[in-house]
Amino acid sequence: MHAPLLVLAALAAAPEKPSEVNLVPTIFGYAQVQLSAGLDGDGDGKASTTSLFLRRVRVGLKGEVLQDAGYVLTAELTTLDTLIRDAYLWTKLVPHHEIRLGQQKTQFGYENPESDSQLYVIDRAFVSDELSRGSDLRDLGIGVLGTWDLPANLGVDYQVTGVDGAGLNVLADDTPRKNVWGRVGASYKGDDWNAKLGVSGANGNRRFKADPEAMTPAYTVVFNRLGVDLRADTPWFFAVAEGVVGTNDRGAGPARASGFYALAAGKTPWNLGPVARAEMYDPDLGAPGDRMVRYTLGAYADFAKPANLRLMVNLELDASQARSDHALVSWVQVVF
Repeated sequence: MHAPLLVLAALAAAPEKPSEVNLVPTIFGYAQVQLSAGLDGDGDGKASTTSLFLRRVRVGLKGEVLQDAGYVLTAELTTLDTLIRDAYLWTKLVPHHEIRLGQQKTQFGYENPESDSQLYVIDRAFVSDELSRGSDLRDLGIGVLGTWDLPANLGVDYQVTGVDGAGLNVLADDTPRKNVWGRVGASYKGDDWNAKLGVSGANGNRRFKADPEAMTPAYTVVFNRLGVDLRADTPWFFAVAEGVVGTNDRGAGPARASGFYALAAGKTPWNLGPVARAEMYDPDLGAPGDRMVRYTLGAYADFAKPANLRLMVNLELDASQARSDHALVSWVQVVF
């Protein structure tokens, strides 16, 4: 890959303007305390116990080292196995572009690239977890993000990430090929609202380790993905819908999977509102009994004082073919 050489060349060609660069890093992050309770949804008289725990404690550093060139580093303090999250260098020396080199989120659709601190639901959709990412949201590689404003309040953008495919905090690539994730989109800006439409695609492979307990050997899956997302953001509501189809091939021919979600969140002058989402994910089209369906009803409230707080409550109603329990989930988030 020649992309790292291009980044280094761009950095070397950057005009030095030390008086305009603030070398002091910015500290940022957020913390989430979650309360969860299971509700018996399959009629077996059992439900998961109520739990209170630190869902996330995310701390990061970001800053510039040259004009239009800098870094982002974030860590998740609730776990040591996946301590480092984002860890990349960036430059905006190429007009209309940001180029990232290092560990970063793969670009596909709306929900996964968005920070969960900004989402209107606590848990991401099934399809986002299963089809719109590799083994994790982040991987090691290069990202190129481009944006253009056009006449008549229109705009176009694209995002591409070429990554190893081995996943989070894995330096040794155990797959025989690289993975590519990307999205191309168009947008329209009104006086106080905007709408965005995007088409995403991905191609690559993923390595699954052997499981001694289940007596299954290691294997590699070759995958393809195609997705469409549409969103609208207005003073009174935010709405988004996303659908994804894909194939997974372990060597015996491709198995097809698909899923979607649709979400709407109301807005009020008091920075609170209701939230509703419907979603479906079918991991193997044609196989009976494995379709996953969930409905989420809830509310959110944002407070700027005395701290930057968000409160959220979600009732997750499971309507899958193989029924499982419902869940009542809530958290308090502090952003700094």
